[in-house]
Amino acid sequence: MPLEERIEKLELFQPAFNGHLARTYLSAGDPLITKRNWQWVMDALLISKTAWSTSTQDRYLSSVSEKSLDPIREVALIETRPEHFLNVIRDGTVSTNIFLRRLHGFAVGMKWLPWPVLTSRQWPRVRFKPRRGITWEEHQKLLAREKDPEKHAFLELLWHVGAGDVPRLVETRLVESFITRLSDLSQAWIDGRPELG
Repeated sequence: MPLEERIEKLELFQPAFNGHLARTYLSAGDPLITKRNWQWVMDALLISKTAWSTSTQDRYLSSVSEKSLDPIREVALIETRPEHFLNVIRDGTVSTNIFLRRLHGFAVGMKWLPWPVLTSRQWPRVRFKPRRGITWEEHQKLLAREKDPEKHAFLELLWHVGAGDVPRLVETRLVESFITRLSDLSQAWIDGRPELG
């Protein structure tokens, strides 16, 4: 076989050989490097959040359960390509993008990824949908649905002070804790307020 043909054959197999050689060297330093996949990292991230508040744990559990992450769950960390992440982000939501950044940062920080899959400049921008306040009709629906008089009065207060977009937050724990802290103060205002009609 002539020398040129041998060189051509070597050039065909060189990238695969280099990848195999890199995995061999890396596994000498970390035997689990070829075994770790993204599901393993997700589980480790959840375990690392056990000391955090319940709401944080619930948020992370919800993020890990996203269907858009399914394509990368079984992909080995060492074999992850930028296309894997970009496809997941394209098919996911804003929260997918944000959570995948955290997951990637966790894997890099733990030294499970020898190098970043995407550098900070390569990550697609997080693009939120435009926000809007609620309409009078939506406000009335919220009031009709709310049975707790304290929350009902709080929704009225928010509408009359021009915080029309805040009532959408009533379902969150943030506003629940806000209501709890303000209950004494707001009760005094509610009892003495003139009828707002």
